[in-house]
Amino acid sequence: MILDEYLGEKPIIIYDTREKKSFVVRHLKNFEEIVAVERTLEIADYLVQTEKGTIAVERKRASDFLSSIVDGRLTNQLENLQEYEDRRLILEGCIFPNLREKACYSLSRLGKSLKKSQAKAQLRVVWATKYNLHPHVLASVFEKLQEARITIIPTGSAYDTAELLRYWATSGKKGEYIAIRKKQKLSEINEQLFLLAGLPGINTKRAEALLNHFGSPIKAFEAFLTYNPKKFPVKGIGEKTVKEIRRILSKEVKKEEEKSIN
Repeated sequence: MILDEYLGEKPIIIYDTREKKSFVVRHLKNFEEIVAVERTLEIADYLVQTEKGTIAVERKRASDFLSSIVDGRLTNQLENLQEYEDRRLILEGCIFPNLREKACYSLSRLGKSLKKSQAKAQLRVVWATKYNLHPHVLASVFEKLQEARITIIPTGSAYDTAELLRYWATSGKKGEYIAIRKKQKLSEINEQLFLLAGLPGINTKRAEALLNHFGSPIKAFEAFLTYNPKKFPVKGIGEKTVKEIRRILSKEVKKEEEKSIN
């Protein structure tokens, strides 16, 4: 699907109209070496034009991937991808199966800020809601993807997805192969925020409040184990959240698993 008006110009990435307000498209438009074109696509979210042909890409955030399994949308979307020889699924974010709860959780990041003035707030961690999807169903879906020869590629954020699409479109040009951009190491404060924001019920804002009050993650963890849940000193963190975090921090899951096996 090459667009005549762009022949001979920069590599093309076509995105579906439903993706036009996404952060992926906003980042794509900031890349000078490619052209991002909006079209109504019946199949896939993105079509990447390369010298070898067209790459059809379905993009799913972790939360959307799980919900599309539950409501059945994923089956039709993946069947439609079969019309393309090179078909790929970008899975944006992380999925955590929980056999004991017979459910799955998702973790997503917004990623690199569009504005330099927001650089200090690049890390955005959001715990999605619990999905009543048995982990065995998830395993079965991944097996079907493999059988359908759909390549699954994980990314950490919308920016990472955009950069991956750019790489596919420009691969082999200007010697680009080993690295797309230099990997920036997270600052220590962002590492601490990421650690705290991994707790249930704790978003980035609450993680910052915990650091401001206690000074370090270890002191915050100790506080969840020692403070009366009804009198936790950080505003916005209620009794229910404190009890759940205390349960997660103190539960010896490994020992319980060993007992159940024996």
